[in-house]
Amino acid sequence: MPSLREQPDLSIHRRVLGRLHQSRSGGGLGLRMTAMIDVIFLLLIFFVLTAQFSREEQYLPIRLPGPASAAQRLDIPAEPLRISIAMQGGQCRIDLGRGRQIALTEPELSAGLEVFSRTVTTALEQERRIVTDPVEIACSDSVPWEILVKVYNGLYAMGIEDITFILE
Repeated sequence: MPSLREQPDLSIHRRVLGRLHQSRSGGGLGLRMTAMIDVIFLLLIFFVLTAQFSREEQYLPIRLPGPASAAQRLDIPAEPLRISIAMQGGQCRIDLGRGRQIALTEPELSAGLEVFSRTVTTALEQERRIVTDPVEIACSDSVPWEILVKVYNGLYAMGIEDITFILE
């Protein structure tokens, strides 16, 4: 026979079984929504306080050109400076348009390239161009590669970087 200490407490068993019976019948056990709503509000406050909203856009102060500078801008040609290179009778002919032609021969090629760079500079000044304006090089198939490379390098050394080759 078990002693008093070893005897199970029947009142605890009855209470536990009674609560289980109540929960099955729709009674006391369930989700406590109060704690969940508190957590949701805490999360909402956290995200509102830590959010970084975009700043208002600032406008840059600019000055639009007046009528005088607009007239000056119209003088700048929109089309690129066209340079044509062709071989004629053993000489390389470079045509810059408007009657500006240069003849290069193989023995005096470096002196001819100096004349070429001065002529290009003069053409840019006369046509009110700047070195950032585009330049097109039209070259015939008979022109040696070395001459074409030297003309290109001369233009690049002058600061002209927008150079396009046109196939003819």
